[in-house]
Amino acid sequence: MIIKNRDGLLSHGNIEGRKTALDVLEYAIELIDAYGLVRNLIYREGNLLKVGFLNYDLRTVSNIYVLGGGKAVLQMAEALDGILGDKIKKGIVVEKRLNGMAKGFERISRIKRIKVLQGNHPVPDDVAVAGAAEILAIAQNAGMGDLVFFCVQGGCTCLTTLPADGLTLEDIQKTTELLLNSGLEIRIINTVRTAMTKLSQGRLAKYIHPAEIINLVVNDFVWAYPEGWHQGGYDLGWGPSVPVPDSRRLAFENSIFDLKKHPFWKEMPKNVKKHLENCSTDQLPQTVKDFERNGIDYHTFVLANPEDVAEAAKEGADRINLHSMILSSVIEGEASEIGIAFAGIAKEIVKKGRPLKPPCAIIASGEKTVSIIGEHGEGGRNQEAVLSAALKIDGGHEIVILSVGTDGTDGPSYIAGGIVDGYTVERAKAKGIGISDCLKVHDSSRALKGLGDAIFFDEPGNNVCDLSLIVVS
Repeated sequence: MIIKNRDGLLSHGNIEGRKTALDVLEYAIELIDAYGLVRNLIYREGNLLKVGFLNYDLRTVSNIYVLGGGKAVLQMAEALDGILGDKIKKGIVVEKRLNGMAKGFERISRIKRIKVLQGNHPVPDDVAVAGAAEILAIAQNAGMGDLVFFCVQGGCTCLTTLPADGLTLEDIQKTTELLLNSGLEIRIINTVRTAMTKLSQGRLAKYIHPAEIINLVVNDFVWAYPEGWHQGGYDLGWGPSVPVPDSRRLAFENSIFDLKKHPFWKEMPKNVKKHLENCSTDQLPQTVKDFERNGIDYHTFVLANPEDVAEAAKEGADRINLHSMILSSVIEGEASEIGIAFAGIAKEIVKKGRPLKPPCAIIASGEKTVSIIGEHGEGGRNQEAVLSAALKIDGGHEIVILSVGTDGTDGPSYIAGGIVDGYTVERAKAKGIGISDCLKVHDSSRALKGLGDAIFFDEPGNNVCDLSLIVVS
């Protein structure tokens, strides 16, 4: 059970509908747990190591190293630690700070051969820089005949921040904070964040070379993951030692062009603007052709993406005999507006029994955004979505709406997300909580914590963006 405060969430409101929604969430998160996905891909018997379709005789492998970064990367590290055992010469992964997630700390205690650091996200800190420096040192030490596993989860860029030449950590921190509050589309945000660091988007691979690289990737791209990746061994994905498509190199240039037209550009540190305008070829995302030209030996296995959590949730709903459907696995847009749309769908089900008849679950995955101007409180995109929905389903006692970041942290908060129902507005009024006022200043965490409707995870979940559920009983 990953939900830390399940009993509290079931102490009020539409208890039956809430239980259904939480059961579906728990099932989905467990089904896509990164530990299990790695275990399903990699098998060892004595000196035989199988990684998907690859076979290795460990007697011919000089050294094995395990590196990685991102939210829930510790599950991947735990799996590799158990499989590879004393064959691991050295390893380090950088996880987002667990902040009281007891089961996460238990996982770390079971990892014997891989160092686990905990850094800040989404704004990088000294831990991210130290971790990235150690990753680079291990990569540079790897040689011919060695095998390097690199584990990639969402948040890897931040948690393995090594400032590009001419930039400081403070430059990156200030720029990241500006980006997060800008309302810019994620394409532009990610372009800037990766350009400010030395190792992202394939650039670490040249340091690992000539060792062989096995990339284990959990993809949090809402749209741009390769078709057919379930077949394994795909060239593309994302991460410090994974090449990008040629189109992403062009996207970098387009993103910088778009960025210069945004008011945000004027606020950026001068060093960052200069760096973005004068990136040399080796500072740009590295493509498959770049890898081939440099003779880099690599394999990439994509373990999961946002589509998988939607499919897992549907399986969970089907198991408890709900009518269910996946609305979309590529939801994007302003969180409050998406919440209003979810409410509209829920009311249509109550009123007309369409697109499904109750009892039912409508499932959506993807990644929402929040645009912030001026002073603001604490919150996250999923929290804002459910609070916005709550205002529109007031009195719809058959309705429950839940939304979480699957990694267990919603935006900069250590709240996974929230759950609301047709009783939420009534309860808020009784407690003196102004939902509309909280939404205006992006202070959704205060409202949900006050209502007892903030969802907390007890360990990081696999990072495949957001999962949203509409349950009508």
